[in-house]
Amino acid sequence: RMVSIGDYSKELCGGTHSHHTGDIGPFKITSESSVAAGIRRIEALTGTGALEYFQNQERTLKETAELLKTPPHALAERIQKLLEQQKELEKEVERVKAQAMSRQFGPSGQDIREIDGVKVLSQQVNADSPKDLRVMLDNLKDQIKSGVVVLGAEAEDGKAMLICGVTDDLTDRFHAGEIIKQLSAKVGGKGGGRPDMAQGGGPDGDKLRGVLEDVFKQLAK
Repeated sequence: RMVSIGDYSKELCGGTHSHHTGDIGPFKITSESSVAAGIRRIEALTGTGALEYFQNQERTLKETAELLKTPPHALAERIQKLLEQQKELEKEVERVKAQAMSRQFGPSGQDIREIDGVKVLSQQVNADSPKDLRVMLDNLKDQIKSGVVVLGAEAEDGKAMLICGVTDDLTDRFHAGEIIKQLSAKVGGKGGGRPDMAQGGGPDGDKLRGVLEDVFKQLAK
């Protein structure tokens, strides 16, 4: 509870009262949170409790500085650099992963067909997540230069994952969102997206191979 005396004083009220602030010793607010609408809770430590808190904080600071081989005053800068390095490494991992996927699942003659002069690639691949499918899709679109790419994968739980990409020069003829919408319905699910890229899927992963084969018939209509 907060006691306000005009604009002169605002004081916490409750708990142990002291005659002098010096009796309290160190005072450290450790948390502030909402209890209900218009009500805030402030938690603090005083005396030896506050001293122990400061000592623990200092100990943690020193241990962290030793682990990072950095003086305490430079920890923030050091951690910022580490986070930037981590982001760069994550990008490099994704790049290498994409290259590996491209080599493993590159387009083959039997997977690509021409429909009214348009290259169409429909292929089942191994992918752990929709993100992996997006990586494969981008690389395969780059490889075929111009065309429509449809990829499907069966997840560990047996569900089907689908993705479709249409190169920019063909989005006036083919809409990836509409293609995926129809394919997803065939595996008992839903999907959709932009003219150039769309994702979907459904629970019937066992129908995936047949659905991917139907892509050629669907686009030939």
